[in-house]
This record gives sequence, C-alpha cells and structure tokens, in this order.
Amino acid sequence: IRTPLNAIIGFSELLSYRSELDTQGKKQASIIQTSAKSLLSIINDILDISKIESGNFELSIEETDIYLISENVIELFSKKANEKHLKLIFNLDNKMPSCVLTDGTRIRQVLSNLINNAIKFTPSHGNINVNITVLREINNKCTVRFEVIDTGIGIPEKKIENIFQPFIQVDHRANKEFEGTGLGLSICKHIIDSLKSKINI
Repeated sequence: IRTPLNAIIGFSELLSYRSELDTQGKKQASIIQTSAKSLLSIINDILDISKIESGNFELSIEETDIYLISENVIELFSKKANEKHLKLIFNLDNKMPSCVLTDGTRIRQVLSNLINNAIKFTPSHGNINVNITVLREINNKCTVRFEVIDTGIGIPEKKIENIFQPFIQVDHRANKEFEGTGLGLSICKHIIDSLKSKINI
C-alpha cells in the first residue's frame, strides 16, 4: 500500500511545481499531496499497532545523536507552527552526551507525535516548549526527560487515564475538528514502555 502512495506523494509534489499549471491546478496538486501524506501516516500507525498486537514490534538499539534527531524534528514542524502563529521553543540540556545507545528512529517518532499533537491542539498565537533534560548520569548511563508543554486546549482530568488506549481521542467534537485516528499516543506509550521508561501527562 505504501509504495503506490509514495509515488502519489512524489509526483503530486512535482506537479505542484509545474509552471504550466495555473493557481487552481497547483492548489489541487497540493491537496492530493497533503491527503496522500495523511493517509500514509494513518497506514503507518495501523501497521505499528498490528505489529504491537502480534508481538512483532522490535526496537533497533544503536548509537544515536539525540541533539541531531531532536533538531531535525523541530525543523520539520517549524513551518507548521509558523503557519498557526505558534512560538515553538526548543531547549536542550548542554549535559546531553553526544552519543546515546537507543532506538533513534522510535525516539523521533515519539517526539514527532507529541509535537504534532501540541501544534494541532494549540490555538493561534500560543506557545509550545520542547525541553530535553539530563536528570542524572551514573556509570555511563543517563536518564533523560523529554518534555512537551503547550498552551493548548488541554485534556479533561477524567479522560487522562484512557488517553493511551488505541483509538481514544479526547471527545467526539475533537474527532470532527481535528484529524487523527487516536493511535498515536498508544503507539508512543508502547515504544516508551519497550525502552523501559514511562510517559506521563
């Protein structure tokens, strides 16, 4: 499924740059591209949930540059934040080791999901802070806290205990107003549990 979708994304992007297209045609090509990216994201989430439920979800532990990964994620979402007039602030502890043994791809996935949610649920002219702090370092092992704080709509206290369940979103209005499957936080929790850590709200 992903292979033809990637072709749609790639060729619609090329199409949107064609000088022969008028403004309306470029806008339509852009809608195709955005919709295909959204569908690809949903498919990736469903594949991850399927792997988790079948017990085939695996981590790939390797040498990882946390600074590089987090900076790339911030750059990726900067444009989206700017479009909503949001202030996206990134703070990285200067005590962060240059190399950490972890699954960098999954760390990127969790960070991307949390920042994307913050942008999605924060009204215009709000703030989003991404803080990465080294809490302690003992015997070449460090404990790192990744923190995303926003001035968004928040989560009702009674909903918090279920928010990491698959297909759960805050309420039915959120389902209509904000796109999403309700799988992202469930996948994040499984990744973080697999890394022998924890996620809190």
